Amino acid sequence: MNRRGLSFGGEKKRAPLVNVTSLIDALFLLLIFFMVSSTFRDIPGIPLDLPEARTGEATRSQGVEVQIDGAGAVRIEGRIIGDGEVAERLASALDAASSRDLVLRADRGVPYGKVVFVMDLARSLRVSRLVVATENLPPTREKDTDRMDSPRKEE
Repeated sequence: MNRRGLSFGGEKKRAPLVNVTSLIDALFLLLIFFMVSSTFRDIPGIPLDLPEARTGEATRSQGVEVQIDGAGAVRIEGRIIGDGEVAERLASALDAASSRDLVLRADRGVPYGKVVFVMDLARSLRVSRLVVATENLPPTREKDTDRMDSPRKEE
């Protein structure tokens, strides 16, 4: 006999409980970890076909951004600047920025002289660091001479 008295149907079994609180905590910690450790890519507002480099380093710069598109138009912080105003506008943008870093994003089809002009201007304005943006390629041991032959790959 049972201590509680007579029992005709047997004892009711409890359904096993699974405590998911610790599982949810672990998932939230993983989510926060991946959100903090991931990097987000800045995509410029204009389409640029950046030159490729195998030895480039990933870097973050909070400086002034200068873009030169395939047509040769210069943009400082996203605004199109005429060729005669580049020096004046770049100087005022650098003065207003929190750092004197300059990020140069030039399309691979831009004449070399235009890129050198902006780099020389940056040096004359005492830019502390000049970052030239490129597309990263995976490292290879083979010589990659076909990229030197033509500035653009025709499709």
